[in-house]
Amino acid sequence: TTESQNIKIGNTSTDSEITIGDSIDGSNANKSKITVGGSFASNESDSFVQIDTKALKIAGDTIIGTRRGLTDTTKFESPSGFFEFLSGNSTTSNVDFATNASTLTIAGQGGTTTIRNNLRVNATSRFDADVTLPCASTVISAVV
Repeated sequence: TTESQNIKIGNTSTDSEITIGDSIDGSNANKSKITVGGSFASNESDSFVQIDTKALKIAGDTIIGTRRGLTDTTKFESPSGFFEFLSGNSTTSNVDFATNASTLTIAGQGGTTTIRNNLRVNATSRFDADVTLPCASTVISAVV
């Protein structure tokens, strides 16, 4: 129907297990395509999918911003005070991050950014502030 709809599936049970579109693994001929939500042109308070589970597990790749263009902005946010990324029980040992980005901004306007291992710079470095070398107790002033 094109009228308003309110559909609830397993929403008041004490235990539920719901499987949707769980096609068998196999050859490239097997398909499972699921669309959830819509109203993309609406605002965030009227077009969203909320997942209230303790953890979200994704077996494959994650692609964000598929309906955004080259000049649009896609956000990845968290309201929590601490955010861990590839930490905890993660066995990830190599991370390629923003390898196609031409500009990368890390951290806010203040605070501390810590690099816990060696840092190798494969291009020119420019420091728009003082550089302190704690081993030699030397401060190198920035060139203006």
